[in-house]
Amino acid sequence: MYTVAGTYCPTGSNAPIPCPLGQYCDADNLANPTDNCTAGFFCNGSEIVPNPQPCSLGHYCPSGTTYEVPCSPGTFNSMYSYLCIIRGLNYIHLLTLFVVHVKS
Repeated sequence: MYTVAGTYCPTGSNAPIPCPLGQYCDADNLANPTDNCTAGFFCNGSEIVPNPQPCSLGHYCPSGTTYEVPCSPGTFNSMYSYLCIIRGLNYIHLLTLFVVHVKS
């Protein structure tokens, strides 16, 4: 079965399937979706690139998310991102928190 970018066709299927929410299909004739969408972006179906729609301000988008997640009260996201930060933190504090979290 021939498919176009934005769709895939699992073995045994007789029709193309739109790429699922949170994933993208970047080539023709795929048997499976290519991968999850990039953190900071979300894919709302039949996407052909990993970063089609930036996450809205005030929300965050983990890799593969199917929807934008609102920032919790007391946090914010002033740019397209995969995380929300605590108000009042400067870049050095944010970097320190990120490094501590990654090493944990």
